Amino acid sequence: MPFDPLALLLAIPLELLVLGALGPRRAIQARFARLFDRLDKAERGRRTLQIRGAILVLAALIAGAAAGLALQTIAERSAFPLAVTGVAAALTLRSGATARAVFAAAVDGDFQSNRQRVAFVARGLVDGLIAPALYFLAGGLTAAMAYRATSLLTDAAGDRLSIALAARRLRAFLLLVPGLLGAALVVVAAVFVPRGNPLDALRHAVAPGRAARGVPAGRTVATATGALGIVVEGNGGWLGPVNGRARLDVTDIIRTGILCGAAAAVALAALIVLAVIGL
Repeated sequence: MPFDPLALLLAIPLELLVLGALGPRRAIQARFARLFDRLDKAERGRRTLQIRGAILVLAALIAGAAAGLALQTIAERSAFPLAVTGVAAALTLRSGATARAVFAAAVDGDFQSNRQRVAFVARGLVDGLIAPALYFLAGGLTAAMAYRATSLLTDAAGDRLSIALAARRLRAFLLLVPGLLGAALVVVAAVFVPRGNPLDALRHAVAPGRAARGVPAGRTVATATGALGIVVEGNGGWLGPVNGRARLDVTDIIRTGILCGAAAAVALAALIVLAVIGL
């Protein structure tokens, strides 16, 4: 069974504890960034840059899908298909980066840095776990690797305007369903967080606000801010409750980590149920 939930149950702790400390994805992202630096020339014109960006996205999708298909084929022909698939699936996850961001909160930063960390942790729940897991279950390593390639390309593009337009729009589309699922999981997880507010989380899950548009996994980020009673920077405004706190400290980052960890635990429980049903 190529899309076995058991492979994800193996991949999640493997990535979190081992592969998350390795740097293949950072190296690929750095290469993408250098490619953007060479191609993003203002004198080329906006339309030309948008076409270049679309070509880059298509190339990343094809390369990611090809790599995933190759790994899927190797796994199926291996004597240990589950183990090989689990290791390959771990390469599509980014839970380790999210966990490191929470631990790094031991060193306090200014309010803006702390807000960025909170948003990063909330986005990481979707981009690092839910989206690649969902695409793996739907289309195996081919779909999961294609998603990760697109995500790496979009991160490498940074805040560039024209050349990154296609990448941002594609990732926003790919995160629609995972973002909805992430928001639902955060609402459930808010019950288990100290001073969590499930009702406000639900309000922001249903109506995340205009500032959530254009923010990766913006609905999930808004839901997390509602659950914790805080605000972070959004797209042209604040994400979170009207009376939410903007002066965030280490405790808020840790609470966000607990919130997203609880949401991830619920997702893990669902994977276990799927695996048991499939046995």
